[in-house]
Amino acid sequence: MQIYYRLDLIKDSGQKFTRFIPIVQNTIISDSVFESDLAGRFLTQDLKNRINLKYQHLFLDNYIPKILKEKFVCVAQDYKNLEKKVIYQNQFMSRFIELPDKNKICLNEEIFEVAESMFSPDLFGFDHSPLPVILAKALKVFS
Repeated sequence: MQIYYRLDLIKDSGQKFTRFIPIVQNTIISDSVFESDLAGRFLTQDLKNRINLKYQHLFLDNYIPKILKEKFVCVAQDYKNLEKKVIYQNQFMSRFIELPDKNKICLNEEIFEVAESMFSPDLFGFDHSPLPVILAKALKVFS
């Protein structure tokens, strides 16, 4: 006779933390919850820093980068080959944005670099575990 268990994994990303919460038979396995500070605030700050490097004359609070992050940042399917594509498809990937103060900015590779920092933090000099590593640890609970 085989016994089947219901297994769930919840990923909860907020401003401060991303948590992976394993659930077996509708019960949270609390000692196996994995948490990372790789969350919304980190990504917002990363985008803000990238914009400030590119447009040093701008003063941005966290509100504008947060809105830009939520609206434009996305994951590239093949980030390693993206740099070549950015050169050839620059107009397609560029996002021209007029800020509330009437300054204009253009987001190109930043759209993908911010998201990629979750998967390959070492490429950008960050010292945190990649999202797939955290996910793998959380999934070990089910083995």
